[in-house]
Parts: sequence; structure tokens; C-alpha cells
Amino acid sequence: MLDEAGVKMLMHTLAVKPVVENDVIRGIIIENKSGRQAILAKRVIDCTGDGDIAARSGAPYEKGRKKDGLMPSVSLLFHLHNERALEDLPATPIGGIFLLSPLMKKTARKAGIRYKLPYDVAFLVPMPVSSRKLLVNLAHVKNIDGTKAEDLTRAHIILRRQIMEATELLRYNPYFSSAYVASTGTQVYVRETRRIVGEYYITEEDALQGKHYDDAITSCRYMIDVHPLDATESGRYENHPPFDIPYRSLVPLKIDNLLMAGRCISCDRVSQSALRIGGTCMSTGEAAGSAAAISIQEKVKPRELDGKLVRQALENRGVVIRPEKSSVPEKCMF
Repeated sequence: MLDEAGVKMLMHTLAVKPVVENDVIRGIIIENKSGRQAILAKRVIDCTGDGDIAARSGAPYEKGRKKDGLMPSVSLLFHLHNERALEDLPATPIGGIFLLSPLMKKTARKAGIRYKLPYDVAFLVPMPVSSRKLLVNLAHVKNIDGTKAEDLTRAHIILRRQIMEATELLRYNPYFSSAYVASTGTQVYVRETRRIVGEYYITEEDALQGKHYDDAITSCRYMIDVHPLDATESGRYENHPPFDIPYRSLVPLKIDNLLMAGRCISCDRVSQSALRIGGTCMSTGEAAGSAAAISIQEKVKPRELDGKLVRQALENRGVVIRPEKSSVPEKCMF
């Protein structure tokens, strides 16, 4: 799609430093096999997930729990191959997923094995391509800062060990006796790090009330999904009416010609736990790209751009900003 549109792509490349003059971003410094280069641009969109470019440009941000900076656990998904028919799986499906936690605890007791689940709500999802291939969400590590390479490295090692230990335990259950790890994620899944403060700050109340905005560029329908940070907290899994994400939450304070997309947009921790999901992140990316182009055409800064123009452009392309019927279930699966 990008190639057909004439977009020049550059893969295997890291954006390492912004080029900023008087609080205006002019481009980025990149690093790859060819060495260090600069790319100058009229607009820059930070889709790093961690707000790397925005933070290094000087945009204000929040990070983790206010009192101590702790952030949710990181995880690593994996595919489990199993020969048994899905109908024989000794677990009850809930909303298309199967909870693994009770099954694993029971298996460990029967086998006389001491085993501590890394995630209390471990579950698996059958893959549509094959009922023999199961996507498992189980491996979790707490107290990791996703903006630090040392932490990510330590997490990656622990997560892979957890996956192998869990698979070995599952084989004690007759249903999983021939199961093996078919593949794992290529990188650690980080739920939250920096949240760049923007022209609008999405709050927990906005999410729970299903807030609407004239400059909405997408809406969020995934549940509140706050993972416990330590033993003093319990997880919070709560449904809500679909809430809008306004264009203004993609525009950072202080730095001009910069836009944000993904889980690092302007919001608090609770609302971020819902909007960090892939589909919503992709929607903010499309909106940020549209806003960059429109602001250049209109010869205004992204901060000065009327967000309703972005919404109109998206709707003209067939984007459904706010579905008429909510897809959020009445009861939370957890």
C-alpha cells in the first residue's frame, strides 16, 4: 500500500534524536547500517509507543504511577501447537477465549509441582488459521521500565523462561501432552511508559462517561484494563461506553510541528489502559498522518489546525469515527 502510494520507506532504522529549533521540530537524526543521517521534515509523527521523539524534543510527559513511577507488567505472547481437538479442551470459553489459570493450578497440584503463575488471568485464544495453534497470554514480568534497554533485556530473558516452564507444566495435562512452543513474539510487549501531555488530556472520567468531542478522530471500545502494579493493588477490568479520542490529544504541548499516535498520546493511566490496544493505536496513526498533510495544505501549525477538518477528511475516506451500536459487552469477561 505504501509502495503503491509512492512513499519512500526506510526499514531497519532507529530514530535516535530530534532536530529542534526554538521549540519547533525540524526533523530527526536516524541511525542504521548506513551510519547516522538526518531527515528534515515539515511534520514529524511520534509513533514510538514510548514517546521517544516527543520527550527528547522537550515535550512534557507523565510516566507510571504518580507516587513511585511504577508501570504495568510487560509480557510476551507465544503460539502453542497442540494435536488435540479444541472441543476436548478442559476449560470453559469466555467471550472467545479460554482461561488457563484454573487448569494450570489444577495440573500443578495433581503433578505435585510447585508452580507460581506469572499472570493470574492467563488465557489462550484459538487461531482462526488452525485449531491446533493456540495463542497464549501468560508470560508477564513486573517492575520493568520499557524505556530502558537493560530492563527490556532482563524482561525478555525471564519471559522466555516463563514460556518454557509453563509449556513443561501443561504437558502434565493429558490434553497438552504433545504440546510444544511453535513461536514467540519478536519483542517484549510494553503496556505503558511515557504519556505525552497534549492540548487535551483524556481522563478516567472521560472514558467511564463515554465522552464525545466535535474533533473526535476515533473512538475506543476496549475495556479498562489496569494491571496491578504490586501486591497492594488488584487488577481493574471494567467495561465502559465507547469514548472518543479528540484530535487535540495527538498534539503535544510546547513543541510545534510534532504529532503523536499510539499509546503515548495525551491521557491518564486509566484511560490509557483502554486506548493502548492495537486497533485504536492504528486509528490514531491514520488521524495523525491526515492531520500532518492537512496542516501543511492549510499552512497552519498542527496546534492551530481545526480538528473537525481532520475528522471530516477521515469520514470522507469511509472511516467510522463512532459506531452507532456499541460493540462493548455488558459484562466484562474477567
